[in-house]
Amino acid sequence: MADEAMNEAADDARAPFALICTEWGADIDAPDQEFLLGSPAFVPHANHLLVSVRCLTCETDHDVALWTVDQPRFVSEAGSGMVEAAADADALALVERYHALVAACRREADAQYESAEGPVELDLSTVDVAIEPDRFAALPMAALAAARGLRLAVAARPGVQPPAALLLGPYRCIVSFDRTPERPYPYALHVSVGNDALPGTLPKLELHWLLSLFVIPGEMPFVEAEPGQTVPVIHYYLPAYSAELNPC
Repeated sequence: MADEAMNEAADDARAPFALICTEWGADIDAPDQEFLLGSPAFVPHANHLLVSVRCLTCETDHDVALWTVDQPRFVSEAGSGMVEAAADADALALVERYHALVAACRREADAQYESAEGPVELDLSTVDVAIEPDRFAALPMAALAAARGLRLAVAARPGVQPPAALLLGPYRCIVSFDRTPERPYPYALHVSVGNDALPGTLPKLELHWLLSLFVIPGEMPFVEAEPGQTVPVIHYYLPAYSAELNPC
């Protein structure tokens, strides 16, 4: 079902998500360009769906993560066909590639922490971030993997400063696992988000999506948000009552 809906994009004015082939420059929205979508795969602990998209012009494969916002509702509306498709060999291989990327990003962050030569930073600032209210937010799978890998790295270092950073398009996400003696809980995953390109410009939809990269769905109701006092950022705090975080 997902394949049929998405592969009919050429017959519609716009595809269900934006994508520009990084090799050929083909636009999935253009009526004269053809893309083939593989089986969808569910991301563990996330409201994101993984899909491999092939540009038929240059045969380049793009692994992307689609933000579903509310995954249980999305799956319910999509029907049993999507669940069956997500269990096939291609979908399972996509999930394996995702886990490998998360592990690689974790190793990169760990290596930067251990080198102590400068701030820990994963740089995806060249990624084009375009969050639109009428279709899926689609980013390279590497963006979600980088956020989760960074979360794993900081979770292993409660109280360690300075915090780590993920540069994603125009956004700078600062991440740490803080000791919080001034709060009712002893620890917190601390994610602060700012816009490097347009300081102070933080649309709610983008903020919700960015937070979903670091926080798993069951944790969302417990997140506390505060505006920055000295710089135009939003601080998010996820309470933790022990020196560890949930698997992500």
